[in-house]
Amino acid sequence: MLRTSILLLSLFLVLTSTLAQQPATPSIEIIEQAGTGILRIEADGQGKNRQLAEDDVRQRVLERLIYDGIAHPQITAVRLPMIPDRSKLTAVQLEALKDVLKPENTKRYYTEVLWVEQRPTRTSEGTKLQLFNVTINYDLFRRELETRGILRKFGYR
Repeated sequence: MLRTSILLLSLFLVLTSTLAQQPATPSIEIIEQAGTGILRIEADGQGKNRQLAEDDVRQRVLERLIYDGIAHPQITAVRLPMIPDRSKLTAVQLEALKDVLKPENTKRYYTEVLWVEQRPTRTSEGTKLQLFNVTINYDLFRRELETRGILRKFGYR
């Protein structure tokens, strides 16, 4: 009887410890439309420290807007990807897009980046996943892509 209860207790402890250590995956979710062309988004950034995680969240949100879109029931402007097929971009457009997405250039599209979660979650790669609330000027970002010839003014690439 004692052996059975010890065995069950140890099995329970092993199962709860493995479930508690499941690797986290980054997520992106629109909180609200804060104004015309301004979106408030909650997203996870991945990095060894806060600054790397902040750079990652900036990059991740922009790439999601470009390649996937972000689903939201009321906000239709960002539901569809800006560029549904990367293979249709020319070499010049790809180079311009790479320049737009450099970490030093992405800061200008954000009006606010707030670090929400003080206790980061570990990922499967051993880095930390930290939660941020970011406010992005979507219209400015879209105009920049149009100016550089990555997107057409009216319609998708």
